[in-house]
Amino acid sequence: MGKDVLSSIVLDANVLINFINVEMDELLFALPHHLFFATNVVRTELIRPNQAAALEAALRAGSLHELTVPATDPVYAALRVRLDDGESSAMAAAIAHGFAFATDERAAKKVAARDYATLDVVDTPDLVVEMIRADLLSVTEADAMKHVWETRYRFALRIGSFRELLG
Repeated sequence: MGKDVLSSIVLDANVLINFINVEMDELLFALPHHLFFATNVVRTELIRPNQAAALEAALRAGSLHELTVPATDPVYAALRVRLDDGESSAMAAAIAHGFAFATDERAAKKVAARDYATLDVVDTPDLVVEMIRADLLSVTEADAMKHVWETRYRFALRIGSFRELLG
């Protein structure tokens, strides 16, 4: 994503939850040149009180915007055959609006690559790297987040340190 170009990203629940779990969602939303969206369906997937509260706070603050995906949307309906509701709605919204799609789910990434090759797909590590490059987070802080994800939330990354992704 271009440094000076405004990028709109539709977040799948897993990406949003990752940042909420380490209380870094506000820092994510502070990424310059980005607008973040979640769908009405993704909203229903944040069921833990801290997750729902963080989502509502971000919506009230205008840091996160909600997109409604009707159940009758044909792309959403087609995706639901292969993916869960949240992933399907987020990908359908990203496609419909020409936005990027953020997910950590391998199945969703495979469907996007195979069927929607022009869709820009990012994941949690990509967003963390952007946070580091924007000087919102140090590599040490990012690696501490990674450690918490791996030890408390079963979200393992295939890197030893975010330094490896900074190229």
